[in-house]
This record gives sequence, C-alpha cells and structure tokens, in this order.
Amino acid sequence: MGIVCKMTCEELEPWFGWTANATVYERKAPTDPKGSAPTSIIQTKQPWAVCFEWKTWGPLAYNQAGEWILEVMLEQMGGKEFDLVAKYPGARVSVAYESMPFEYEHCIEFPAHIVPAGVYRLIVTLSMISPSGVPCPIAAFGDCGILRFYESYPEGSGSRGAAGASSCC
Repeated sequence: MGIVCKMTCEELEPWFGWTANATVYERKAPTDPKGSAPTSIIQTKQPWAVCFEWKTWGPLAYNQAGEWILEVMLEQMGGKEFDLVAKYPGARVSVAYESMPFEYEHCIEFPAHIVPAGVYRLIVTLSMISPSGVPCPIAAFGDCGILRFYESYPEGSGSRGAAGASSCC
C-alpha cells in the first residue's frame, strides 16, 4: 500500500483556509513525471519523490506575501539516526506564495542512493515565511507513516544475485 498523507493544517477560518496533502512516488527514471502508484517500499537504487499539493482560500489569501517552506524528514527506526536534510539539502525547498486563492503542486525529487537501506518514519512539513523571513502563523505537518528502503541484487547479476542465491521475486 502506498503513502498518501493528509496534512494537519493550522486553522485561521473564516479569513484564511487551506488544505494540504503529500504523496510518495518511486521514479522508474529521473524523467518519470509521477512515477508509478504511490508507494511505501523503495529500492535504494531508485529515484523517488514526495509531491505536495495544497490550496488556499479566503479574504486573507489576497493580502499575504512570502514563501512556502516545504520539508521532508525521515526518522530511521532501530536506533540509528539519519538526517535527510544534511545528506541532501534539496529535502527543504521554498515555493513563492501567490497573493490570491491558489492551488499549488510541488514535488521534492530525491536521487537514487541518498537513503541507506532501512525502515523510516516519514514526516512532511509546510509553513510560510514573510518576505522579511519572519515565520507566519500558517503551518502544517503530516506523519505519513513508515517507508522501507531496500537493496536488491546488483544490475546485470541475473535473477540469482551475485552470490548465486535463489531469487525471492
């Protein structure tokens, strides 16, 4: 089963409303537009992405300016720590705020071999900062559940793997 994560958003109704979601995709190739169906199991040798979708509405949507800050975090299960942003600074990006009700979509792309094999909890955040860099009272997060990154046999080694073990799949 894949991961489609509904994010919890700070409510400012009726003046400003918004909803947000994030979806994990594995990419078959770096140019694959959305990848296959949403997934929670990814080979370490595959590129992958977290795609955010969010929309804003209400009178204050016209009167704000700044940038959205999107971040993807992984917490490794089993005792080791893994800092995705330190390993790949592209895990935190900014997107320009549109001063009107708007539907946004932005994917954070991750190249292959960024995340070591293991089991991770995926957390996504979305917040807004003013043009002067001051955080706005607009924030959301999603605890998207567990992802499994795994290694498979090396390319070109055949279905029995490098050591001649029988194939499981």
